[in-house]
Amino acid sequence: LPISKSIERGGKARAIVTGGRSPELESFHPFESRMDASRKGLLLFTARYGDRDALIVWDIVKRRMAGRYQFTELVSLLSPHWMPDGQSIVLSGLSERGVSDLYLVHLPSGKLEPLTSDLYQDLDPSPSADGRRLVFASDRTADGRSGAANLFLLDVATHAVTQLTTGDWVDESPIWAADDRIYFASDRDGVLNVFSMDSTGAGRRE
Repeated sequence: LPISKSIERGGKARAIVTGGRSPELESFHPFESRMDASRKGLLLFTARYGDRDALIVWDIVKRRMAGRYQFTELVSLLSPHWMPDGQSIVLSGLSERGVSDLYLVHLPSGKLEPLTSDLYQDLDPSPSADGRRLVFASDRTADGRSGAANLFLLDVATHAVTQLTTGDWVDESPIWAADDRIYFASDRDGVLNVFSMDSTGAGRRE
């Protein structure tokens, strides 16, 4: 992207989009929700619009909104991520009941497909390179009642969930990288550090 070339040449950073200046982009979720960009230059993020969040597809090159999606059943939308097919988006959605589940948004229709449906808090989904599995953070363990979170894998086709990490600590913000390793933050050492592992759970501190 031109932005990366500008950085390499010592260029100045520039704002891509600014919140709070229009009803369509009322406010963002800094430090709560991740963003994701495709190689086609389409940025995904969420912003408040009216009484609930909207999923925004922003064209970085043309500097304008390319799409906006809202869902009557979801109040808050967090950490949208492009699926490898470029035709769907996975995200975490908070219902009016206060429960956070994972969803697929099919483009361009905006059809919403639930991937999890339970009383646990499921956050920060990230797909494998082939799009067949997702890694996400959740409190769906016995230690979750005391604030712990671990990582889990979800089969997109069957919706089957398997546990990847185990412990009375917080594992969060997983990203399934191109080298097929999962990178995430964890406070298992007492402070947040970056760890990585493969899909079998074999890992290391980075």
